[in-house]
Amino acid sequence: MLIQFSLNADELMRACQHLGMELTDGDELIDFNVVARSVEITVHGAAAELEARTQAEGRVSVPSAVLHGVVRMLPYYGRRKIVLAFSEGKMQVQTTIFHNRFILLSPSGRSRRLASAQCNELSSIVA
Repeated sequence: MLIQFSLNADELMRACQHLGMELTDGDELIDFNVVARSVEITVHGAAAELEARTQAEGRVSVPSAVLHGVVRMLPYYGRRKIVLAFSEGKMQVQTTIFHNRFILLSPSGRSRRLASAQCNELSSIVA
């Protein structure tokens, strides 16, 4: 599974600062909910929603230590659009790849409903 979107690096930096992520380097998880035209970042019960161009929807949890590394490199991109992509255990920002076994993906609500419907259909065939 792949989750991918692009957005303005400067906007992501401001959202992370607003949520207080630039100072945290712990082991808590930050959630990204990627839907049609936006990305919602949630940490400590607070959320920030950013406009994004989404190539693949879904939800991903990223350890704060990984996001801390990403936030530290965002100023180098300035106001340019950057592409973020996630797969199990990986987060990619442009060409830089962060590996961490705690980067976890889950399908979006629409994908979960589709998978659930397929599972129900399969179980009715087997029964």
